[in-house]
Amino acid sequence: MRGIEVRYESHAARPSRSDGSDFARFFGPVLHRLRPLVWLVDGQAFRYRPEWDGDLPEAEEGRRGWVEVRPGIGYGVLSPGLLADYADNVNDDWNDLYGFTAPPADWRGWLGRREGTSTARSGGRADAAARFVAETVEVCFFSVDGAYWEFFARDGGLIEDARAHLAGLPGIRVVDAVLTESVGL
Repeated sequence: MRGIEVRYESHAARPSRSDGSDFARFFGPVLHRLRPLVWLVDGQAFRYRPEWDGDLPEAEEGRRGWVEVRPGIGYGVLSPGLLADYADNVNDDWNDLYGFTAPPADWRGWLGRREGTSTARSGGRADAAARFVAETVEVCFFSVDGAYWEFFARDGGLIEDARAHLAGLPGIRVVDAVLTESVGL
C-alpha cells in the first residue's frame, strides 16, 4: 500500500472545527471514489453534535452497525457512502477508518487478527500488522493524536489525487508514509 502523512506546518493556523473536519478538508476530493466501500470505523469516529443528540442524525442510524469488542468499546460498521456523506463531522483525534470492498464475514475475527498483529505499541509486530491490513482493506485512514492524518491505499492513484489536492492548500505538509511505520496502525 502507498501512503501519505498530512499535517499543518507549525506556523499555519488551523481552521475552526465549525468549518468542518480536517479529514474532509484533506481528503474530500477522493471520498467520492470511496463511496462503494463498507467501512469499519473507530467507535468515536464522528464528533458529537448537540442538534442531533449524537454523532449522526437519527435517520442515519440504520446505515451503521456496531461491533462490540469489550463492554462499551467497539467499532462502527458503515454502509457505503455514509463516511463521505458525513466527512465534515469526522473526529480528527485518534481515529481509525478502514475501507473494504469485500467486508469480512466476521468483524470481531478481523478485529482480533488486527489487534493480534498490532504494531510497536505491543512489541514491534509492525510488519505482520501492515501485511494483514494491506491484504484485507482497500484504504485506511488514521488520525494520530489530532496532530496529523495518515492515508494508505492499494490504488496509488488515490494517493496521488489526494496529494495533488493537498498541494493547493496553504500551510499543509505532505510526506510519504510507510504502513509498517504508521503510528496509527
